[in-house]
Amino acid sequence: MKTPFDTKVSLSQETRAQVAGILNQTLADLSDLCSQCKQAHWNVRGSLFYPLHKLFDELERREVMPLRVKHGNQAFSPLPKDARPRFPKASAGREKRRLPKTRVTLTRVTRVQLVCSDRQFVDRLHRLLAESKCPADMDRQNLMLTYSKHYESEVSNAIRRLRTEYQIEIEDVP
Repeated sequence: MKTPFDTKVSLSQETRAQVAGILNQTLADLSDLCSQCKQAHWNVRGSLFYPLHKLFDELERREVMPLRVKHGNQAFSPLPKDARPRFPKASAGREKRRLPKTRVTLTRVTRVQLVCSDRQFVDRLHRLLAESKCPADMDRQNLMLTYSKHYESEVSNAIRRLRTEYQIEIEDVP
């Protein structure tokens, strides 16, 4: 083994040799892991290609995957002045695992109720709406038609057709 250089670290030569051995093994392990990650990253095939490729890119972006570990014959030698080693971000291992969010779709349906005291008018309007394929619920007891606001134009057309026989006034109730 190489003779250690002078240092201000207060470890004995024997301890420094042990630490250097451990660090060299760790570097070798990281180098192997780096090779395996690159191999996995560039050899993904099949239906999972896109999601796995994105996952590897994200891990690399967050610097969680050791793709930037580099070494050579000068491992653990002093770095040049302008060298900037890259280490994983401190928060990378401490991030909270987020559970996947459940996708929920809310459908907003605005219902319109037309109330009229003339049973014949309500029946005729209901028939015209059925002919125009406009789904409307009829409450004969309360003389009320209920429909989705989505069908407002069909209802307006049916009311327009009935204006030839009826004088129709529409009152909006808040």
